[in-house]
Amino acid sequence: MDNTFKEFLQEKGYKFTKQRQVVMEVFAEREGEHMTTEEVFHYAGKKMPEIGIATVYRAVSLLESIGFLTALTFEDGTTRYERRLEDEKHKHHHLVCNVCHEITEVNVDLLDDLEEEIEKTVHFHITDHNLKFYGICDKCSRKKEGEANEV
Repeated sequence: MDNTFKEFLQEKGYKFTKQRQVVMEVFAEREGEHMTTEEVFHYAGKKMPEIGIATVYRAVSLLESIGFLTALTFEDGTTRYERRLEDEKHKHHHLVCNVCHEITEVNVDLLDDLEEEIEKTVHFHITDHNLKFYGICDKCSRKKEGEANEV
């Protein structure tokens, strides 16, 4: 894994450091999670206790700017990051629970026809899109139903 991270950074023209490696490892080990920089700092600190929050902020910012991470901002205004896989044409979509704020990834993308139509009629080349659905997850719905039945 170290060599893959090292090669990725060097391809992009950046130096490979132990701190950047640790941050990249955190995302690789927590694939599919949507983490704030503070959460990344927490996990990175377990691997490298001497790492500072400013170093993690700089590493996350760099990794997002060179395409290793994708930044996502949800309604609460918090920016979360997830690892972007090299073979992804588009980011996957997200379901956000309004009650527990759990984020679920959805890998169904039915927007190809819409993108083609936009490109054809507006002459706008689409490179990506981001779609979020808000609602109530199954766990919160069942909990709410259970509370209603108790009354």
